[in-house]
Amino acid sequence: MSKVIVKTPKEVVRKITIFNILYRTLRSFVESSLDIKYPWRMGYEFDDHFVFSKDYKWELIVYKDVEAVHDYVSLPTPGIYKITQSQIPILAKLYPMTAKLHVDFVFLNGLGFALLSPRYPYNIAFTEFAPIAFVPDFAHERERPFVRPITVREVLNALSKYIKIE
Repeated sequence: MSKVIVKTPKEVVRKITIFNILYRTLRSFVESSLDIKYPWRMGYEFDDHFVFSKDYKWELIVYKDVEAVHDYVSLPTPGIYKITQSQIPILAKLYPMTAKLHVDFVFLNGLGFALLSPRYPYNIAFTEFAPIAFVPDFAHERERPFVRPITVREVLNALSKYIKIE
């Protein structure tokens, strides 16, 4: 048997187990946000926010006027930051339509979009370079077809198809 030697820098992926419904929401958001022709790519503008909604699946709420997070420190793992300010200004929230769970997004000053940890501690932010992947909590019980880790990079790439910061 041959041994593979990686010639580039590498980082071990950390898997974060989340509720099944939140996993399915992230997966739907990532996999169904590609084509501009999809009806859920139409944003509805309200006074202080926009809403993008995929019927019976998820809703993305993006706030219009959001401050960037200025107070954060880099943690030893690339792409992972601890937010040190007491109030965290939320840029957007992704909700499953059938539960009160959500994933929060922030804008880190100088770094761009980041996803807040959906598990405690909630002041940890993951940028696109974070070696983090989300898996459903049923993945450990037995093998299920079509279950795959969803990386933070995929989620943030999907968000960037809806909004940008200027």
